[in-house]
Amino acid sequence: MVLPETDQAAMAPGTDASRAIGHDDLVAIDLTGEGHEGWSAAEAEAGRAALGLPSQGFASPWGYWFCPAGAIAAVPEAFRVSVRDPSDLPGTTNRRIRSGVSGPPRVLEVDDVAPSGETIVIVVDGPSVEVFVSPAAWRQASEAILFAVAQHARFAAAEQRFMELQKRARRDYRHATSASIASLRQRQRLTRQATAVRHAVSDWVYFEGPGSDPWNNCSTETSAELATTLASELDVEGRAERLDEVVEDVENTYEVISDKLFHYRLFMWGLALEVIIILLLIALIFR
Repeated sequence: MVLPETDQAAMAPGTDASRAIGHDDLVAIDLTGEGHEGWSAAEAEAGRAALGLPSQGFASPWGYWFCPAGAIAAVPEAFRVSVRDPSDLPGTTNRRIRSGVSGPPRVLEVDDVAPSGETIVIVVDGPSVEVFVSPAAWRQASEAILFAVAQHARFAAAEQRFMELQKRARRDYRHATSASIASLRQRQRLTRQATAVRHAVSDWVYFEGPGSDPWNNCSTETSAELATTLASELDVEGRAERLDEVVEDVENTYEVISDKLFHYRLFMWGLALEVIIILLLIALIFR
């Protein structure tokens, strides 16, 4: 996890100091947005400060700022992680349920978690995540769990973003197949849309590539292994593969539109220049 230096001792998951988190609610605030330049600790801190978020917290490499639920008031949360005692576990969570942030909940069971060898149960239900775990096991597994649920949420957010972009792309297909005067009139809007698509694609390239490797983002081998297991249970790789086709479709559409606009604009400038030359020749002939 990406942690600001001032808060590592107080909030870092996977350490004894993470008891400051306690069995309570954590909220994840989305730090992403068009115009950001990356996901380093400094950039995460800048995003936190820009949103007026409390320094009590830590940044996830998935572009979220985790902090205690009571530490914020006005900023909308992306999702919430509720850490509960295993005794609060409902008896119905031992069934296997299909995955999907927008669909029914998904129940994950993680066995033999050190130091007690207990089973941790994680219930992912839309923007709500419940983790049934003892304090000792939470200190051991918190980094991997928060990494995995943040990845799940980020992929769901990316999917929603690209599905919306695909709807807009379908409305703009005519500009990709046959540019016209109407395309030039909408050039500014189409350029802004193409820029938004490039931002989204750039984010997705990062999140699907370097960002998705727990071995580059988790502090211990144990955390990386657990995060890998949870990612497999949540089918993040399959989700990424399915989303790749949508990303490619949207990206190709606006690349073609940009190319068509460029060439059609050159054509119109050339046509205008020819008209001017003809008018000048006519003026010279009939002087």
